[in-house]
Amino acid sequence: MKYKTKKERVKKLAKTAVKKAVKKAAKTTVKKGAVLFKNFILFLMSLMPVYMQIAVIAVVILVLLISASMLSLNLINTASVINNGNNTVISNGTSTVLPSIDNGSMFYFPVQHAILSSKYGPRIHPVTGIRTFHSGVDLAIVGIEQEYVYPSRPGVVVRVAVYPSQFLPQTPHSPDLLAAKYPGGQLVEIKHSVNGKEVYTVYMHLFRVLVKEGQEIDMGTPLGIAGNTGVSTGTHVHFEVRLTESGNTVNPLNFLYTGGKILKEGDSVSEYFSYRNK
Repeated sequence: MKYKTKKERVKKLAKTAVKKAVKKAAKTTVKKGAVLFKNFILFLMSLMPVYMQIAVIAVVILVLLISASMLSLNLINTASVINNGNNTVISNGTSTVLPSIDNGSMFYFPVQHAILSSKYGPRIHPVTGIRTFHSGVDLAIVGIEQEYVYPSRPGVVVRVAVYPSQFLPQTPHSPDLLAAKYPGGQLVEIKHSVNGKEVYTVYMHLFRVLVKEGQEIDMGTPLGIAGNTGVSTGTHVHFEVRLTESGNTVNPLNFLYTGGKILKEGDSVSEYFSYRNK
């Protein structure tokens, strides 16, 4: 680089020298600070009885192990999902479009590895033991660690409920610390257009939510992972069909396509999930 004057050259060299000096001083300060902090911790530990020193070391190791497991789980979840534009597509062979058998008003089961564990209507609540009205159907996950949940029809996400990161469960089966405050746990609500009318579906008790409000999703977009959040006795999806965004539920089994078969509690839904790809 050429300089117009000697003064300009000296000024540039001085500026560079100052930058290097500041950078070196900062690095040295940080290094010395770290050494002082380490020595301070060692000094404090030297004042403790041996059993307390062992306890402190054990706690540090435990915290490191928990942090490592959380990072591993997050990496697994992230690696399982491939971001494709505005939609999240999971590569497990699930069709992204409506099946050829669709007549414009059919809904399809949102999970594959599940059984119908509770129907729509009056029942004894499995947690409270009180007779209540069950506003949807429960699909209990069986035989798989992580079950992705798909929309029953293409639509637009109108509502999501997601916990703060510090309250997220570590596994799909983990108990929920916020169940009393959020009975439905983490959830997603989708608006569908069916024969010119708006119909809504809700998916509750999710382990993870993978979509955002306002997002348009197709049949192959996983909206979440089935879980045990909210008031729940195990990993499952509570699935509702609503005629309005805020409620007015109807029996989902009158909408979910089963090829004319009638389901009873305990039946597997795997066969009916496959209709998504017909």
